[in-house]
Amino acid sequence: MSRVSFPEPEWQIVEQPPASRQEPLPRWGLAEWFVISQTALPALLYLDVFQSLRVLTRVGAFVISLTALVLVLFHRKRRLPVHPSAPWLIPAVAYLALMVLHPTTNTVLAGIAQVMLYISVMAPVFWAPSIVRSPAHLQRLMWLLLILNGVNSGVGVLQVYDPATWMPRELTLTDSSGVVQNVRTNTYTGSRYLTYRGPQGETIVRPPGLFDSPGAVAAPGMFSGLIGLAFCVMSKGIWKKLVALIFAFLGASVIYLTHVRTSLILMLGMLVLYVAVLVINKRLFRAMLMVGLAGGLVTAAFSLALLLGGPAVRERFASLLAQSPSDVYYSNRGAQLEYSVPTFLSDYPFGAGLGRWGMMRRYFGNPWNLSSPMIWAEIQFPAWILDGGFILLFLYSGALLANLKREGTLSIRGQPESLWTVAALVFVVNAGTVALSFSFTPFTSQIGLQYWLLSGALHGAAYSSTEFETSKIPEPGAF
Repeated sequence: MSRVSFPEPEWQIVEQPPASRQEPLPRWGLAEWFVISQTALPALLYLDVFQSLRVLTRVGAFVISLTALVLVLFHRKRRLPVHPSAPWLIPAVAYLALMVLHPTTNTVLAGIAQVMLYISVMAPVFWAPSIVRSPAHLQRLMWLLLILNGVNSGVGVLQVYDPATWMPRELTLTDSSGVVQNVRTNTYTGSRYLTYRGPQGETIVRPPGLFDSPGAVAAPGMFSGLIGLAFCVMSKGIWKKLVALIFAFLGASVIYLTHVRTSLILMLGMLVLYVAVLVINKRLFRAMLMVGLAGGLVTAAFSLALLLGGPAVRERFASLLAQSPSDVYYSNRGAQLEYSVPTFLSDYPFGAGLGRWGMMRRYFGNPWNLSSPMIWAEIQFPAWILDGGFILLFLYSGALLANLKREGTLSIRGQPESLWTVAALVFVVNAGTVALSFSFTPFTSQIGLQYWLLSGALHGAAYSSTEFETSKIPEPGAF
């Protein structure tokens, strides 16, 4: 008897693979309040009642980072692959701890404080991955950074427009306690770098924004300009685009008003890099829109700065066209870098001891220690050599390169769009911070805190993306 076979019915239910589950955006927590604290704590110095607590207020931002590290390490329920910078940073900290025993460390307290400063700055790369669990969460943090830096930049613009209302009193007091007046009394050259002449011949203090040193708002302006333009291009909704564009405009304007040419060059460099990432990811319309907006923004911001700051603004930034960028850099920081790096490596190959430079010496050091005199350092690479010689220079540089390589990979190698769009922005912002190391010491300041926070947050967001986890990228050992 022959067998009869029947075809499968067309209505048969075929089992579908489960849809990728996106973790809901969490409530505001440690990451958000940490970002806010980095601007809010320095802003407290605007109030006279906090002037007597200046040291505690300055240290507070770094103490919060250390506290977050302890809380997350001892209470975390989530284990992630180790961040690629961790194998470089941990030996760097160990070597710095040994440097406390260096015979020319200024004081034990200053040495310990310097080590804790390094740990607090890099701490977010260890605790942020456990907290930031999605690209959307990281994007919220980036929006928060834009708003805070944008407000900071707006205050800087107002300080030039109406200094009597917005400028911190400790900068402009007419007696010898005012920072600018004190510098002018002691040395005209120093005062020249803190002030310039306005359109009516009045003295304009380079705006500090929500910080307390002239020109300090230039870095927030740089980041506000870049992030604002990026969000204006990528965001949906007219109000988001408008808010982002306004903050970008304020950021670019305050750079001109601070006379910090380095910040303008870095902002333009980051914009070029971001456009390149968009082109690589075949987002040509966004790239063209970014270029057009950037051109209009830089021109409009310069017009506002010229109106408020007068011809001094034009003269300051016209020098960028009169000389090549390399000549401008060499005349300001390049010569110092060229001299100090080989000299310090020759004189202090394993480090000069801790507490030899910077705020930790000022707050916790002994200026009368003749065996440990002060050494001047205002660029990151010489500072690393003073603190740990070629060993610290090698380890910290390796950590930065490993991190940028990771972020660059997440930005351009076919990741889900929700991930690569925010990864590209983090990559460009952090690349700008690394470039800032050639003219400043960002990795012993709050700018370094921002760098490692974004690095750790991107690490957590990447490994929390369901689409990314299924891409079969091998994971290093968990920590």
